[in-house]
Amino acid sequence: MLLFAAGLLTFIHFVLLILGDRESGSPNFHLIVVLFLLGEFYSLYSALIWPCLTLAVNEKVRSTAYGFCLSCENLVLALVPLVTGSIHDATIGVSHGYYYSEFVLFMLAAAGFYIMI
Repeated sequence: MLLFAAGLLTFIHFVLLILGDRESGSPNFHLIVVLFLLGEFYSLYSALIWPCLTLAVNEKVRSTAYGFCLSCENLVLALVPLVTGSIHDATIGVSHGYYYSEFVLFMLAAAGFYIMI
């Protein structure tokens, strides 16, 4: 089930990548559905990853493992927006900058899916 959730996250980032940007004033209503699915799949993935940690780690070091994983998650949640923001700022003249930011997010999701396999 965890592999399924990671695959769906990768797929949603791919869909966001191919949907592309719109010019100012022309709304892209498909993004509402896609972003809703992204939130649903991320919550499914988050709900599945923590019980797997319980199964994979010895009981003596379980608290340390939870702390370490949470620290790594917080580090990623702090650094990835900075990286994608700087990519967006650097490529704002080309496709409004969102294509390359989403490409980075897609590659991160694909790498995580590949590592999980």
